[in-house]
Amino acid sequence: MTSASAEGSDDLPGTQAAVAGAVLVPVAACAVTLALLTAYVTSGAAGIPPAEITVTRARLVQPLPDRDTVAYIDLRNTGGTDATLVSADAPLLGSPTMLARDVETDGAGRMEAVSALKVPAGGELRMSPAVGT
Repeated sequence: MTSASAEGSDDLPGTQAAVAGAVLVPVAACAVTLALLTAYVTSGAAGIPPAEITVTRARLVQPLPDRDTVAYIDLRNTGGTDATLVSADAPLLGSPTMLARDVETDGAGRMEAVSALKVPAGGELRMSPAVGT
C-alpha cells in the first residue's frame, strides 16, 4: 500500500499544476478582455453610432452614343461617425466608374479624379454639376 500511495503522491503535483493551468488560462483571458473593454470605453469610442448613409437625390446625365456619362448623387449621413466614399459601382453601365469633382481652370470646367469623398457625421455630401460650388 505504501508503494500505491507513493505513486499517488507523485501524480498530485502534476494534477495540481494541470488544474492551476486550467483555471489560470480563462481567468487571464477574462482579465485581458476586461482591460481591453475598459480601454475602449474610456477612449470615448463606445456608444458612438456608426455612419448610416442614405441617397437623398440622384441625377444621371443621358449619355451620347459611344460617350461616357456622369451621375450626381447627394448623400446624407445620419450616423455619429464620418463616412468615406471610396468607390462607386454601376454594373449596368458596363464601364469603370470614377469618383471625381468638377474644377475650373482658366475659365474651363473639367473633371478631376479624387481618391475618396468624406460624408461628415450628421451632414451631407452634395454632388453637383455646378463648377465652383
